[in-house]
Amino acid sequence: MTASETTGAFKNKRNQTLYYQRHFPKTEVALGLVVFLHGLGEYSARYKELLEFLRDAKWVVYAYDFVGHGQSEGEQMYFDRFENLVEDTGVFMEFARSDMNSTFQGSIADKCILIGNSLGGLSYSRSACVPQTLALSIQSVIVSILSATFPQWRIIPGGDRNNLTSDQTILDAMDDDPYLNKLPTSCRVAQELLDAFSSTSLRRQDVHVPVLVLLGSDEKMVSTASIRDYVDGIASQDKKLLVLDGFGHLMLLKPDRQQVFDAVVVWLDRH
Repeated sequence: MTASETTGAFKNKRNQTLYYQRHFPKTEVALGLVVFLHGLGEYSARYKELLEFLRDAKWVVYAYDFVGHGQSEGEQMYFDRFENLVEDTGVFMEFARSDMNSTFQGSIADKCILIGNSLGGLSYSRSACVPQTLALSIQSVIVSILSATFPQWRIIPGGDRNNLTSDQTILDAMDDDPYLNKLPTSCRVAQELLDAFSSTSLRRQDVHVPVLVLLGSDEKMVSTASIRDYVDGIASQDKKLLVLDGFGHLMLLKPDRQQVFDAVVVWLDRH
């Protein structure tokens, strides 16, 4: 068998066309299915190197672009309800399983792993945890009023992008990337994300599956204390918080990202 990569599209329950990619490993016995979910304003192909690394580690890998992201249908970086992303991911999971079982030539272990980057983790497992700081609380009041009547207004600023990474090469590449969103966040999306963040801590007792949370020691976009508190509070007995020294929010894109990739595969191999 040879390794293969395929791209295509599937429909969500709202009849929107969403882009996806799949990667089949060069093996007759795959270790299982990995579904990767990207972050807000991003797209799946931005993490192609990680997807190919997982494929080469003998996993079948699927990833898709959220509605309004990358090559998927919809207004750029906009969705009416956060639950739309959760619903779309559920549809994609079913699609990936069916497509994999009908097209992969070898046998596949009965494992399904979700890897979510930032919003990607929040959208399905709600494993991201960001506190309502004063600035977010003020925005929440404003957005609560505006989102009902002017949902597509884009007035909510994003975080300082220098908090994403100190690597100027990555920042320059962001400027030149046509698929990366560069608009301010809309009122509706900001409110939906704030609500999702608020509900995360209330749902952590529902998490019983094995969980690995990767956190960079230089993380500046989210509260590291809240992430630690979240991991401590989830119900799963198989949980691990791995702090990577010298890494920030865009750890999957740093020049020394191989360390992150290796940590992911080591954990996968043990599960």
